[in-house]
Amino acid sequence: MPTQSFRATARTSVPVEEAWAGLQHPRTWEGIAGVDHVTGATHHDGRLTGFDFATTVAGMRYPGRSTVTRVDPPVHMRLELTTSELTATIDVALRAAHTETDVDVEMTVQTRSFLAGMLFPAIAETIGRGLPAAATDFARLLAESDRR
Repeated sequence: MPTQSFRATARTSVPVEEAWAGLQHPRTWEGIAGVDHVTGATHHDGRLTGFDFATTVAGMRYPGRSTVTRVDPPVHMRLELTTSELTATIDVALRAAHTETDVDVEMTVQTRSFLAGMLFPAIAETIGRGLPAAATDFARLLAESDRR
């Protein structure tokens, strides 16, 4: 099945510890590409462990599940996202930049179905074109106190 990776970096106005706290809030993840709406979040010891989400592609809504598969507090979190058509891995790395934080986002997407495989060039182009803006929105959400 086709696979492609994308990378983007943005800066948030809060220090690493506050950005890390923002990663624990499920609504923050609505700022990342491929996640339109988050519900059913789970936490363990104050850390996000997963959530259900929905994404809309070409007017069709696809439900999915995200699971946190790796954490290195307070600098790295990896999520695995699964829908009926695609799987994705999202790695978020936080790097101190004086009193702010650089947010590195890497997304690797793989198809799960024949139809998604046929449409993958268009899907990949859309993700690649949209990830820089999505990373900027995500970094902004990390800084919003009502998201934590």
